[in-house]
Amino acid sequence: MLSNLQSNCFEDVSSSSNVIDFHGAAIVNSDGREIPITSDMVDQALQQGRDFLCPSQTIWSHDSCQSN
Repeated sequence: MLSNLQSNCFEDVSSSSNVIDFHGAAIVNSDGREIPITSDMVDQALQQGRDFLCPSQTIWSHDSCQSN
């Protein structure tokens, strides 16, 4: 009985050519479409965070406010 219930509840997608294995990492857009998160997306996000937290060019420094 349980095996019949399981086979009716879950669709077998192993034969489908459109199956994408997301490994649980996806973004759902506003249309409900799942977009897989790629390693390039992760690298870009890490770079943006690094650029925000540790900018290569100093915008302001304490020395610029010192009077001579």
